[in-house]
Formats: sequence, C-alpha cells, structure tokens
Amino acid sequence: GNYGANPGYALAARRHMHLFKTTSEQLGAIAVSQRQWAQMNPWAQMRKPLTMEDYLNSRYIVEPFHLFDCCLVSNGGIAVIITSAERAKSLKRPPVYVLGMGQGAPGNDQRTDREPGIYTGAKQSGEKALKMAGITLKDIDICELYDCYTYTVLVTLEDYGFCKKGEGGAFVADGKLGPGGSLPTNTGGGELSAYYMWGFTPLSEAVVQARGEGGERQVEKNDLVLVSGNGGVLNYHSTTILSKHPA
Repeated sequence: GNYGANPGYALAARRHMHLFKTTSEQLGAIAVSQRQWAQMNPWAQMRKPLTMEDYLNSRYIVEPFHLFDCCLVSNGGIAVIITSAERAKSLKRPPVYVLGMGQGAPGNDQRTDREPGIYTGAKQSGEKALKMAGITLKDIDICELYDCYTYTVLVTLEDYGFCKKGEGGAFVADGKLGPGGSLPTNTGGGELSAYYMWGFTPLSEAVVQARGEGGERQVEKNDLVLVSGNGGVLNYHSTTILSKHPA
C-alpha cells in the first residue's frame, strides 16, 4: 500500500519515467555522483565507492527505487546562527550572507492536473529567491538540494530551470553534478550518502562551501550557492541563495 514517503516518491518517479523515458541509470548517476562527493567528506556515513553496477544490483525498496536511491537514517545535530550583517563582522568565523529566499507550495493544487510529483514548488520559490538576490541561474556556482531520493534532485533541477521539464535524466547522466562537473551539487554527499539531517543537510554544506572550508571537496568557484528545501511528497518548497559576499 501507499504508506509513508517511499511509495509516494516512487509513484512520482515512475510517472516521470513513463512520461519522459527517464531511466534507472539516470537516477543512478545522481547516486554515484553524490557518493563521489561523500568519499571526500570525513563526516559522511557512506564513504565506500559506489559504481553504477553496485547501484543497479542493489535491492529494490519500492520500485523503481533501489537502495541507493533513498536517503540515509541518521542521528545527529546541526546548529545555524543567524544575526545581522553588521554584528557578523565581529564574529570569529567568516559570515555567509543570505541574498535571497522564496517559498512555493503547490500542495494539493498539483493534484488537479493529475500529474502529482512531476511539477514542484521549486519554480515558484526559485524565481522569488533569484529575483531577491538580483541574479540568474547562470550565476549559481554550487547547488545544495534536498535529496530524500535521487528523483527529488532530478525534478528539482528541472523546475528551477537548469533544464527543461522531462530532460532531467539526460541532464544529470554525464556526471555534471559530481566532482569536476559543471554544476557541483550536494558536495558533501547529501542525504543520500552523507547524513540525513532534513533541510539542515544542504544548508550546512552550503555554509561550508561558501566559507571555503570544504577541504578536499571544496569547490573553487564558491561565491553563490543555491539551497533547496522540500516537504511532503514534493508539495512544498523553499529556496535560499547564500554568498560569501554581502549584497
């Protein structure tokens, strides 16, 4: 039956596969890329190399999701301190600035078009955050996306506009999200390979990258970081733009 998050997201992913010919290998490319990042993160739970063969041979949780399509179960804590830009100047650690934010909540409205899980609030929230920050998607250096499942990453990238709807599978397949790729994404390993601390997983890694404290996994170009949050079964979405420089 449809109990819990796994089947809800699995149904959305299966529908995307039906509509756009998205493949398990394309979802697997996300899992493999994030594991590559996790191998460079000393805090990550999963640091063992993951190949596409490993991914495809892993057991199903709920079809089409294999084991490595699904986020981890983690115990831990993350704290974030928010203060004024003026006060932050006197802190011992370099501050990271919030340039923009937005929310989008299609909620049950997405049921009316009978394509639940295909369209998310990322479009609404992303447009608001980018407008507030005064930038465009082309300015983004790093993405830290909520990744409870591989499919969440794929559909979020589509709705932000990094690629057209239905082209997410082809977009991620070439490894551009991984180390050395053109769109470094979930650079600590994300919730799939590092740890599942809800929305604090992408947020904390965004701060690490913007500060230049990523160590081996540090992305050289790290001025503008897009952070996403997601709730329900792709019902609610938030976007934050962080920078190492004030607005």
